[in-house]
Amino acid sequence: MSGTVDPALTPPTPAVPPPAPTEPWYHGKVSPEHVGVWQNKIPAADLADPVKVAGHLTELYRNSEKFNGVPTAELVRIPKPEDVDGTKAFWQKFGAPVDAAGYQLEALKRGDGSDLDPVFAKGLAEAASKFNIPAPAAQGLVAEFLKLQDAEAVSAKVATDSALVAEANALRTSWAGNWEANMFVAKQAATALGVPPEVVANLEKQIGYAKTMEFFRNVGTRIGEDKYVQNPQGGASKGIMTREGAMAKVAELKSDKEWVGRYLRGDKREYDEMYALNVLITNTTV
Repeated sequence: MSGTVDPALTPPTPAVPPPAPTEPWYHGKVSPEHVGVWQNKIPAADLADPVKVAGHLTELYRNSEKFNGVPTAELVRIPKPEDVDGTKAFWQKFGAPVDAAGYQLEALKRGDGSDLDPVFAKGLAEAASKFNIPAPAAQGLVAEFLKLQDAEAVSAKVATDSALVAEANALRTSWAGNWEANMFVAKQAATALGVPPEVVANLEKQIGYAKTMEFFRNVGTRIGEDKYVQNPQGGASKGIMTREGAMAKVAELKSDKEWVGRYLRGDKREYDEMYALNVLITNTTV
């Protein structure tokens, strides 16, 4: 029999046991609570390297230094843009009301002391709530807006008044000595047509003072509102009495006993005639 060894009779090679797991460097040296903080704040791959752990801890400490001494209640986390509820809660910490009713903008006053229009105030409050504006900031912004509105209104009024004065002066030149009589006719026409003063004022703004007064004067002439101020002699006064002519007419009427009787009884024609003549005499339409 040869010297070959039968494999079946060869004892098996004993297995090499795996190496015992290496304990982390911080095992038994750092409290489990601190290890848990590291695991939550430091990437797992870096925990095995004490140098990297020290680097992360140093960075975390430097970032926290700026908040040292600040109460936790005063620290807020900036929400992500898509977090609508979180954004609303964030701004509420800075004074944004829960809803539009919390702005109380209706309590604000205009420069002249008048209240804001309720619908206008509600619209502003809803806009402020939509953009989560803190209440003090919204109230201050609206107050400044009202000041600008008031300043713009004053500026517009000054410009309008200046234009009216310029047009009135031009109209005086155009009407020359017939200013009082023509103005009387124009105003009588507006009254006869039932046009309120505010409508006349709006017409003056739209088409100009001179054109408005000339329009009503023409209407008054057509409907006979000039009958009491016409110069019966015509001539240079273009059918309109002068102040002196009106004074002479009043003296004439006062000497007419029948006319005086009708006037004292309150007859409308006599009353209107005396009123028109007094307008020319006293310049009451100026």
